[in-house]
Parts: sequence; C-alpha cells; structure tokens
Amino acid sequence: MVDPATAEKLHLAKETLAVVESELAGVDSLLATPEDALEHLDEVLKKPDENLAIQRQSIFLDWANVLQDNRLESGGHEIVMAELALSAELRRYGIFVMFSID
Repeated sequence: MVDPATAEKLHLAKETLAVVESELAGVDSLLATPEDALEHLDEVLKKPDENLAIQRQSIFLDWANVLQDNRLESGGHEIVMAELALSAELRRYGIFVMFSID
C-alpha cells in the first residue's frame, strides 16, 4: 500500500507534468517551422525593452580578495557585472564580468 503523503506527491507531480506538457505543445505549435521560429525571434528583437532586462551590479574585494560591503577607499578590486534576464516568464540569466588586473 502507498503512503498517503507519497500518493499526494505523485498526484501533484502528475498534474504538474500535464501542465508542462500542455504548455510545451502550445510552444511547439507556435514554433513548428524554422520560419515560425525566425518570425518569433524577429518579434523579440524588435522589442528588446519588453523581453530583456539588464541590471548593473558591482562587488568589491579588498587586497586579500575578501568581499566588502561598499566601495574600497584604496587597494582592492571592483568587479562589475551586467545581469541579463530574458522576459519575466523565461528567467534565463547571463552574467558578464569585467575587472582589471593591475
């Protein structure tokens, strides 16, 4: 006999799988051909402000490369990052890091 808690988790997993498969079928129909995918990409690229969020972040390290709370007065390094997120629904991140070695 199956434990009730396990049965509930299994039922929830099956429901979630059904929802994901339904969403995937919808995406497959939107991007069925290479032409459809290219048209979708063209629409995304035409409106980057609706599909791409960019946020600048900086972290500061002292001379021993220990993370600091604020900008260093002297000595140490600043690491500047640009965090990119593709649309609120997709949430894929890319981080670009820039730092100088003196």
